[in-house]
Amino acid sequence: MNQPGDLVNGFNQTSNQAQVRSKVSRLPAIDVTQLTPEQAAVFESIRSGPRGQVRGPFLALLHAPDIASSIQSLGARLRFSGQIPAGQREVVILVVANFWKCNYEWVIHEADARKAGVQEAMLDAVRRGVPLGTNTPEGLVHDFTLELLTTGTVGQELYALALDCLKPAGLVEVNVLIGYYTMLALVLNANEVQPPAL
Repeated sequence: MNQPGDLVNGFNQTSNQAQVRSKVSRLPAIDVTQLTPEQAAVFESIRSGPRGQVRGPFLALLHAPDIASSIQSLGARLRFSGQIPAGQREVVILVVANFWKCNYEWVIHEADARKAGVQEAMLDAVRRGVPLGTNTPEGLVHDFTLELLTTGTVGQELYALALDCLKPAGLVEVNVLIGYYTMLALVLNANEVQPPAL
C-alpha cells in the first residue's frame, strides 16, 4: 500500500509537472509536496478512503479544498455505501456520462458497470441514448435518468414505476446520483480532465 503523500493520481511525487498537468489540461498542476493544510486534509481523506487515490475530478476540485471535501464525502457515500445495487448505480452514472459526453466518467464507470454485471446490451442501449421501455430495475433507472436529463422532469407513469421498484429512499438516491454525476461531468469536461489508461 502507498504511504501518505507518495502518490497523487497514480503519479509519483517526483513525476514532473507536465505529466500531472496533462491529466488536467486547463488548471495549474498541484504540487503534492506543497499542499495547503486544507488541501492536505482533503487529499488524505480521499487517499485513505474507499477511492484509494486522488484522481479525476478531484485533481480540479483540490483547487477549492472546502468544496472538494463536501463533494468527496457525498460521492463516497453514494458510490461505496449507497442503497441501490451496484449495477443500477452504474447504469445511472453511464447515462449521465453519455448525456454530458464525459469521456472520463464513461471510461471509469463502464469498467465498474461490467464488474457489477451490467450486460453488453444495456451498455449499448446507454450509448444509443434512447428509452428502453422495460420494467427491469436497470431499465427503469436507465429510462428515469434519461428522461430527467433530457426533459428536466419525469412523466407520471415512469415515475410511478420507478417509485414502486426503488421505493422512496432508492428513488431519492437515484435523483441525487444524477445530480452528483452531472456536477462531476461538468467539472471534468470544463477542465479537460483526461481518463487514465486502464
